[in-house]
Amino acid sequence: MIEFKVISTVEKSQISTYQHTGAQLTIGSESGDMVIDDPNLSPLQLRVYFQGAQAMLENLDPSVELRLNGRAVDGGVPLKERDSIAIGRTTLQFTVLNLRPLEPPKIYEHAQ
Repeated sequence: MIEFKVISTVEKSQISTYQHTGAQLTIGSESGDMVIDDPNLSPLQLRVYFQGAQAMLENLDPSVELRLNGRAVDGGVPLKERDSIAIGRTTLQFTVLNLRPLEPPKIYEHAQ
């Protein structure tokens, strides 16, 4: 599961916490698992994926600068929980990076 917060963006209604249950997440201004309304993002801007148990961040369009904790990212770099990503006019913070699937709710049987 990948959980992240949109901390700031052009479209204030998108400021919230999001969960994605897949092992890969793509974000862009026009396509991807999440579309963010930011004119400074590419149509498909970034990808978060797992390489073994390590979460990775990849900038899919190097013509747009992506910063991880204030440092420019080129190619794929390791990503950890609480990392902050700034791209365009959007800032994201990743709060959970875990390959384990969400557990289904427990069903309790009542004695009759």
